[in-house]
Amino acid sequence: MLVKIIILIFNLIFIQDVSKQGISSLLLHFLNLFLAVLISKQNDEDACVWYLVNILLDTSLGVVLEYIFIRLMEVLARKFEIEVLISGCYYSRETNVFDDYSINYSIWTIQTLLWCLISTLMKFVVYLVMLSFPKFLETIGFSMLETISVYPQLELIVVMVFVPLITNVVQFWIVDGFLKETDESRIERLSRGKELLIAVGPEYYEKEMKE
Repeated sequence: MLVKIIILIFNLIFIQDVSKQGISSLLLHFLNLFLAVLISKQNDEDACVWYLVNILLDTSLGVVLEYIFIRLMEVLARKFEIEVLISGCYYSRETNVFDDYSINYSIWTIQTLLWCLISTLMKFVVYLVMLSFPKFLETIGFSMLETISVYPQLELIVVMVFVPLITNVVQFWIVDGFLKETDESRIERLSRGKELLIAVGPEYYEKEMKE
């Protein structure tokens, strides 16, 4: 019984979606640290300022870029019928039972690697933006940290803990909205069997019948 409960918990689709973000966020964290140090050395300024700029750009411009990239990938997936690229769907085309025990972890792995690639591409674009407008972004960063810059330890805590905590929660919530499987994809998948479609929820069946 305990084994079944553990399998059920770790096989939930929600966990698969969240784990994508967790892995990519860890990757971005180290990229942000590296870029903050790199840019601060180039401009001979406080690394905390550039780490703050990194975080703010990631959670604003970066989220927009990620949304564009993931949707472009799904357009290509539908055009060339590459189902493995449909974000949030971890079942193969041959799967007849769509439950937490039928997840194809190879598909999840591919999608996670692709999401990390998208996040890295987003980071590259953000880095180009930072290089293009260094003085402007630096001024914004300094103005936001001006009142606490005389307290280095407090500045470090705010930049490394409080700001990432708040912005990442918002970012996770937004990104989860377009990383999970869409209603359109779910209807297409579940409509392979009428009984399965109705079992998941009558609202999807009614929507499918109207279309």
